[in-house]
Amino acid sequence: MNIKESSQWEDSVTLLTRQQRVEGGQDGAANIQAKELANRTAWLKDQLEGISDYREYTFYATAEDPDGTVSGLQKTPNGKMFRVALIDGNGQKNVFKYYRNDNGKAVYINSAPSFNAVDALDKKSAGQFLDLQNVTSGLLTALAIIDNTLNNVAISASANSAAADSFKEIAENRLSGVFTSIAAIVNTMESLSILLDKNYVTIPAMNEDRLNLLMLSSRLLKILDGLDGFDPGAVLTRADIDEVGGGEHETVDGVFTFPEPTSLVTIDLTADKIPGSKDEGDVSATVVITLDGAVFSARCKISVQGASSAAYPKKNLSLEFFDKDFNSNIGLKIGNLRPHDTWVYKANWVDSTQCRNLMSYRLWQAFQASRSGYPKYDIDATYVGKKGKDGFPTGATAVPAGYPCVMHINGEFYGIGTFLIGKKRDNYNLKKDSPLQIQLDISQWILLNSMSTNYKNANLLEFKAPKTVTDETVAALSSWDAFAGAGITDFAAQADEKLDKQNLIDFYLFVTFISAADLIHNSSANLIKNVQLVTWNGAKWFFMPYDLDTVFGNNWAGGYSYKPAENLPWCVGSFWDNVRAVYGNDIAARYKELRDKKIISADWVYDMSTHIQTRYPADAYENELAKWSVTTPALPYFSNNGRDQLVTWAKARIAAMDTYFNYAE
Repeated sequence: MNIKESSQWEDSVTLLTRQQRVEGGQDGAANIQAKELANRTAWLKDQLEGISDYREYTFYATAEDPDGTVSGLQKTPNGKMFRVALIDGNGQKNVFKYYRNDNGKAVYINSAPSFNAVDALDKKSAGQFLDLQNVTSGLLTALAIIDNTLNNVAISASANSAAADSFKEIAENRLSGVFTSIAAIVNTMESLSILLDKNYVTIPAMNEDRLNLLMLSSRLLKILDGLDGFDPGAVLTRADIDEVGGGEHETVDGVFTFPEPTSLVTIDLTADKIPGSKDEGDVSATVVITLDGAVFSARCKISVQGASSAAYPKKNLSLEFFDKDFNSNIGLKIGNLRPHDTWVYKANWVDSTQCRNLMSYRLWQAFQASRSGYPKYDIDATYVGKKGKDGFPTGATAVPAGYPCVMHINGEFYGIGTFLIGKKRDNYNLKKDSPLQIQLDISQWILLNSMSTNYKNANLLEFKAPKTVTDETVAALSSWDAFAGAGITDFAAQADEKLDKQNLIDFYLFVTFISAADLIHNSSANLIKNVQLVTWNGAKWFFMPYDLDTVFGNNWAGGYSYKPAENLPWCVGSFWDNVRAVYGNDIAARYKELRDKKIISADWVYDMSTHIQTRYPADAYENELAKWSVTTPALPYFSNNGRDQLVTWAKARIAAMDTYFNYAE
């Protein structure tokens, strides 16, 4: 015997009480709930089957009715839509065509593409991609030849014609426009390449990427169409840059906003020369930056960035953006970051994986994101108690952020790298003229408790803020030095006033996990370098990381020096001994939390390193090795480094830390 169900919605499901007798039968207490649930199920089934989805208005083509509209008009009420199903055969582009019955007339509305059509486009795109690459490469080569020829013509004509300079300028403007479009083509093709090379686990993921492939293909066709005949009006030229100064994404005066890129950022510099050292200062240039096909352009001043890295053949370059006349800075805002008028091209010379810096900065952000409560991020300390404009988030991160990129200079490949915001005070929400808002950039090894005695030594530390150091600023440094050098009793008494507990513990675990060899000295007591020491009130200090290419076993020369199971504790000296004495239990508890949340994990390192490295096309990496491995000095240790080393090293490091901190799941 079965339950007799009815197609009706039951507003509630009966709860059996202890007083009820459990009896069977159609009306027995034991079957009350089952009957109510069965009624609901029958009702839901009827509702689901009643959803039209145009099933009752779906028709088929016949010999008598080739397009299916005759049957559709006969059986579809006036004003309603109907669809005609088509056989998904070879060459068939549509699987459904949609019409509206408009007083007996079939008005075409739209079509749905067939699977075979999408699949054919997918295969065609894959087959034509290499041809497109070859065409683009040929275009770039041809343009370089044209550029050289025009220069020679101008030089030859200079002795006989006063119009030579004008001729050359016109030619350069035209070439600049073409190079800009080619850069957009290359960027789009790289995005296509990523999609075409993917291996899919699920059909929905494949279909989603097929839609992306169609969108990118459409964008590519639009760009190529604009290049027909090398029409200078269809592309961004230097003249356009002069008038616009940034592109078409100006949000407010002097600030240009772009979405966070999902593919490789391309940077195209045009300059008479590239500075070979910091002593050469700034060089004027023009820059075109492509972000997912959108173009930012500006005048810029380029300079060599970094300390010891400035001696390497491949330079870190600082790019400061200006308007057409170099009168005013213009800002580039990407995603949620605050606008910056200066961005850095990081060459990653000592890190052939091209991911350590960016991966570690994102790991530090992941540490902060995992915190509970408020303030959550270190930068949130700048908003506590603030209202109105002062309490509105600026996008400052208090840590560098950026994206994988490739740079070309004067049309030639320069190298892959990272496009980053740096360590300017704006990214720490610091005022330039407040004596107790302090950011110390530690450029060389220095004792933690020697800030006040070395504050005038620009070779050791730089004041990012304040702009003018006052007696009040020096007094704050002296107070810090006294605390940092104190014995355990005085240290413990002042710790909550001088340190942000949350920041300090996370920083300690962070540098210990990644073995930050250029931040905290692992053998010489109390020495720090590259750390950004920041305070917003002159009393409570925060440790902020910077320059993270010598991590996960990598040393300053790009070699493998630091074994994962050694150097525990990493932070040595009286200051860190005091930290462990005061916060030891809290450090162990936080370590367990970060392990349980899988932030300190080999999986995290694998996922993030893969995410970053796959942004670079394999050919671009090969160009990097070909260009820089033959220099003097040569690109270091690229043959014995990579993702495997990162993940394997992290796994062994975690095992050692688990033992050190007595971790158990």
